[in-house]
Formats: sequence, structure tokens, C-alpha cells
Amino acid sequence: MPKRPAIPSDLERAVLVECGHRCAIPTCRQPSVEIAHITPWSKVKNHKFENLIGLCPNCHTRFDKHEIDRKAMQIYKLNLLLTNSRYGDLEQRVIKTFVKDRKTTDFWWFADMEILLVCLIDDSLLAFAGQTRMVGGLSQRLYHLTKQGTDYIAQWPL
Repeated sequence: MPKRPAIPSDLERAVLVECGHRCAIPTCRQPSVEIAHITPWSKVKNHKFENLIGLCPNCHTRFDKHEIDRKAMQIYKLNLLLTNSRYGDLEQRVIKTFVKDRKTTDFWWFADMEILLVCLIDDSLLAFAGQTRMVGGLSQRLYHLTKQGTDYIAQWPL
């Protein structure tokens, strides 16, 4: 079996900053932190920000032993993303719109204001669908919720 590569230092730093260098579980918050994969490395074979979370050694062990389930860990990660403002107010409203109507996967947005969606795009939750239109003299682009975005939205409780 090939050896798992180390988590890149920039990515590890981002995960640690996200959790404030404390366990991501709100009732724990111990300052000794390890990086855990929410979906196991053995299944995903990659290190991605949205799948990594900071846990103390005790909570990490409990998670590995399935005393804390993956759904709970996904919710802890979502809480971190929102409380740490990873996504701006507009991006959070876009997420909530998709959560409210899980059948919706597309929406039009102003081309000149794409910067307001940059984290959703950078995290591969949204992608430009290749269509543009003019509305009142303003260019709009069609954005599509990616497979990764659909999986992310599915984690949110209704």
C-alpha cells in the first residue's frame, strides 16, 4: 500500500486557523490538535480543505472508533465554515437557497460581481455553466452547483 503523503503545510495551517488551533467540537475545544479526514483518506486518497478538521487526540480517536459519527463531524465542519466567515454573507445566502430548494442546481449572477462568490467557486461548490445573458444592460453568468456542491448541500439539515 502506498504511503499517504503529508498534508501540505499551507493546507494544514488553514485547517488549524479555521478551528482556532483548538478541537473543532464545541464542547471540547482542547488546545492540542491533530488534523483528521472527515471521509477517510483510504476512500478519498487526497487532502482537501473541506474534508479536513482539527480535533484533539481524544476526539480524533473517538471519531476513528465511530463513537462520533461522520454526519456529526460534517456538521462540526459546517459550523466552523460559518462561524469563521469562510463564506461571506451572500455566499451563505446562496448556500441556504440551495438547502431550501434541493432541486435547484443553477442560478444567474452578475458577471462583474463574481468576486462575491469566490470562496464557493474556489472550493469547487459552484462553477460557471458556460452561459451568459444580458439583463438591463448587465451581463449575467449561469452558475451550476457542482457534484461537490450538491454533496455539501446534502449535509445541511432541512
